[in-house]
Amino acid sequence: MFSKIGIWLLDTIQVIAVSAIIIVILHLFIVQPQVVDGLSMYPNLDDGDRLLVEKVTYRLREPKRGEVIVFNEPEKKESDFIKRLIGLPGESILIENNKIIIFNEKNPKGFEVMQDRFLSEEMKKSTSGQGNFLKEGLKVKIPTDKYVFLGDNRKKSYDSRYFGFVDKDDIVGKATYRYWPFKSFGGVDSKVF
Repeated sequence: MFSKIGIWLLDTIQVIAVSAIIIVILHLFIVQPQVVDGLSMYPNLDDGDRLLVEKVTYRLREPKRGEVIVFNEPEKKESDFIKRLIGLPGESILIENNKIIIFNEKNPKGFEVMQDRFLSEEMKKSTSGQGNFLKEGLKVKIPTDKYVFLGDNRKKSYDSRYFGFVDKDDIVGKATYRYWPFKSFGGVDSKVF
C-alpha cells in the first residue's frame, strides 16, 4: 500500500513523462522554436530574435516564393538557416544589375522579383551575384525538388549565391511567429510574390 507521498510521487512522474512525450512529438512533427543567428535577414529579423517554426504546412502544399523558411544547412547539416524563398523548382534565376529575374513557364521572358516590401533602398542595391554559385549575369536552371534561398540583408547573407540549391528534404518548416523580443511579437512577414 502506497502512502500519500508515494501516490503523489507516482502521479508527478506520470505527468512529467506524458508532458515530455507531448513536447517531443510537438517538436518533431508540428512546431519548434528557432533562434535567429546573425544579420542575414535584417531588418525583418534581427540577431537573437526567437521564432516559432511550424512543420505541417509543407506536408500539405509546396513552399511559395517570398516565404521565410528554416532549412538544414546545405553543406554540413549541423545547424539551421533562415532565409527567404526566391527560386522554385523548374525555374531559372538570373542575378544581374542588382535585380533578381525569374524565368518560368508562365513568364518565359522573365520577371523581376519585387523586393520593395522587404529591403531598404541600400539593401536593394546589393543583390549582386557575387557568390561562388549564383554569379552576376549567369542564368541558372533550378532542378526538380530544389530551391533558391536568399537573405534579406544580401551584404551579410551566406545564401544560395554561395552554397547553391537547397533540397526539398532539407526544409524544416515555415517561420510563422516571432515571440521574442516581446515588442516585435507577431507574424513573420512572408509576402508571397
